[in-house]
Amino acid sequence: KAFVRALDFIDKWYDNKNVLINCDLGRSRSPTVALLYLAKRLHLIPDDSFANARVPFQILYPSYAPSGIAQFVSAHWNEI
Repeated sequence: KAFVRALDFIDKWYDNKNVLINCDLGRSRSPTVALLYLAKRLHLIPDDSFANARVPFQILYPSYAPSGIAQFVSAHWNEI
C-alpha cells in the first residue's frame, strides 16, 4: 500500500514538476520506487513482473542493488 501511495504522489506532481526520488544511498529503496513508476505508471519497461522489469532498469541504473525490498516487491508485484 505504501508503494501505491508513493506512485500516486509522483502522479500528482509528474506533469508539473521535476520529481526527485531519494533515499540514503540510492541503491535499493528509491531506485525501486523509480522502477515501479517506470513499469506500472509509464509502461516504459516491462510491467508483467519484477524480474522482467529489473533487467532493463539495471541497464538504465547500473548501481541498482536491491536487498530485501526486491523479495517484497516481487512477491507483491500484482498488488502494486
